Amino acid sequence: MHKILARILHVDDEQESLKIVSKALLAGGDYIIESCTSCEGALILCQFFHPDLFILDVDMPDIDGMETLARLRALPQCKDTAAIFLTGHATRADYALYEKLDVIGVIAKPFDPRALHQKVLDLYMGIYGGKEQDALIDTEQLKEFRDIVEDEFSSLVRTYQEDGASHIQDILTSLHNNNPVTAKARAHSLKSSSGYIGAITVRNLAEQLEHTIDENSNEDSILLARKLEAAFDQTKILLHPYCF
Repeated sequence: MHKILARILHVDDEQESLKIVSKALLAGGDYIIESCTSCEGALILCQFFHPDLFILDVDMPDIDGMETLARLRALPQCKDTAAIFLTGHATRADYALYEKLDVIGVIAKPFDPRALHQKVLDLYMGIYGGKEQDALIDTEQLKEFRDIVEDEFSSLVRTYQEDGASHIQDILTSLHNNNPVTAKARAHSLKSSSGYIGAITVRNLAEQLEHTIDENSNEDSILLARKLEAAFDQTKILLHPYCF
């Protein structure tokens, strides 16, 4: 089951690190971020703040990141919360130890703040995109598209979501009004934009709808359009974390 990344709890005993990580993540995504400098502070925050992700510094005085994670996971509301370690200790032996603690990834310090958001997002979506994401989105195509458009990526993802919703509404309205020409044109536009962004299920259904409009009854076209609408709605959810 996919999960949207929206709320992040960052724990680090260094104030400067808290500022850098928060700034880097907020520059890349629209998140709610809570920060604190100790395990005790994190436990208090989690009484009312239920994060989707913990980002924990390993090397903290008194209670380190590994013990902090264990105590946070002991809270019923946090027992399944994803976690990433930030650490200056990133040897092979260190990684083997961290992996036993059920974290989704480890990011070595020092890190490039400009690359931090994408690294965190890739780790999170790699786990929580799951089979549903694989069926709906070609992540390699999405990454290739991101590399091509660079700084315009998030804006174009948002535009795809907005335009796609409009196209589907136009398709349904046109089919109900027996206007196959407009419905077919909108399906073609959605097919093209979905191909660029890697929304493979939406692309395939839009292409199928193009042919169905020509070859089958209007009722068949409406049923397929409803299936297209459902696939697009799920794809929008999976694309949400990429809309910075």
